[in-house]
Amino acid sequence: MLAQAATALSQGNAAVLVAPGAEALAEKAAAKGLPVAGIDGLITPETLLRASGFQGVVSNADHETLRTYRIALAAREGALLPLITEADAPERFVIERHLCIDTTAAGGNASLIAASE
Repeated sequence: MLAQAATALSQGNAAVLVAPGAEALAEKAAAKGLPVAGIDGLITPETLLRASGFQGVVSNADHETLRTYRIALAAREGALLPLITEADAPERFVIERHLCIDTTAAGGNASLIAASE
């Protein structure tokens, strides 16, 4: 849990730690200025269905628990959210956004589109 939280934080994300004893640990990290909150307990698939305000789930749970998390995340309305299970994969904690400008209407000549603005 700590390694995954550290990786998330290193990529500019906030983290909510959910595990037994996580609240006290998160309070210490938050006191040092880190964007961390903690909840003592365990996450359930039902919680993943109802909760909002997050963009991914990170877990190192057993295979069966991860399966129930995947099913719950897939059943949610809206955007598909990732379930990150790798211990050290900083690239999984970055969301890429791309802007594509279709120049087909200008015959492939982007300068014609730029001139019209």
